[in-house]
Amino acid sequence: MGFSDVDADNKPVSFQQTFETKRSNHLQELQQKEDEMRQMFVVRVKEKEAELKEAEKELHAKFEKLKKDHTEERKKIEEARKKLEDEIVEFNRRKAQYQQMGQSHHTLTLGKRLHSKFL
Repeated sequence: MGFSDVDADNKPVSFQQTFETKRSNHLQELQQKEDEMRQMFVVRVKEKEAELKEAEKELHAKFEKLKKDHTEERKKIEEARKKLEDEIVEFNRRKAQYQQMGQSHHTLTLGKRLHSKFL
């Protein structure tokens, strides 16, 4: 890592040339590390995007299921409401019918004498 005064052939090398060579090598190493880091970053971003897309897909599926369940539940409730309304209508019809029968029964007995055996 240090500087030497001679090259591989034992010829003198200038300090400036040695400095430029070392600087160039160092810059190449830095560039290589930066490229590796950038590639690692891109890979991590792609992995995160894939995770997020999967999570989005799961959320969408869950939303669709909840929407379907809600629609089915709403349909069941609507059917139960309709059935209850029909039962109320039928109840009121029968109630009116029994009230009418009760009133007609009273009118039939009005003015008649009760038999002595019932007294």
